This record gives sequence, C-alpha cells and structure tokens, in this order.
Amino acid sequence: MDVVFRNVDADTLAAIIKLIGPHKAELVAPEWTIERATAFLRDLSPRPRNLILDTAAAGGHLPASSVLNSESATTLRGLTGPVTKAMMRLAAGGVLPEGLATPVATSRGARAFVMPPHLVDAFAAAGKIVAADRL
Repeated sequence: MDVVFRNVDADTLAAIIKLIGPHKAELVAPEWTIERATAFLRDLSPRPRNLILDTAAAGGHLPASSVLNSESATTLRGLTGPVTKAMMRLAAGGVLPEGLATPVATSRGARAFVMPPHLVDAFAAAGKIVAADRL
C-alpha cells in the first residue's frame, strides 16, 4: 500500500515515519507531473518559460548559443534564476511540493541548458496545454 504525504515538512515526515514503526517506510522524492509542469509554466514570465519549453523541444539538451544569439546575451548567468525563484514561490504557496528537482539547469562544460530526460515529455505536454490557453 502506498501512502502519499503532500506539503509536509521534513521534520513532521520523519516523526510520522517513526510512528509507523518497524515497517519499511520509504521516502520518495516528489516528481514532476503534467499538472505540476502546467501550473509552473503558467506562472513563469515568457523568457524562462521559453527556455524550459525550448529545452524540452530539443529533447533535453539546448545549446546555449541558440538562446544567447536570440537574447543578445553572452553569458549563461541569470537565465535559470527566475526558474528557481518561481519554484520557491510556488512551493511556499502550496502549488508545488517542496523538493522538486529544477527542470532545467546549465551545463557549463557543454555550454548548454539541460533537462533530465524523464521530464521532457511532461514539460512538452504542459507546453501544449499552456499554448492552448493563449488561443
């Protein structure tokens, strides 16, 4: 049997697990779903939203040159900050669970933006939903 606790801080969760007793409780990190990705994308301003959607459309690996050329920027700094801030804001508001992995990060060695492969489909689907909102 699976039991899911949402929006529970780590200390409370540890106390609950202790109360469960000798059963082999397993802590599972929260995962991105299409619903969570959709809510997240709806909250983002266009630039970070497009970064995430372009990275998903590129299969999880977006060369930085494709973003830097279009944005007239020369550095990767500051492009993922709004993503992190939105995640923190939405977690504080109970929209997203705490502990979700950031969907996009920089790979400085490869000068690219990367998204874990298991997130690509969820964010691509969420992007279609958000695009339909705008029609």
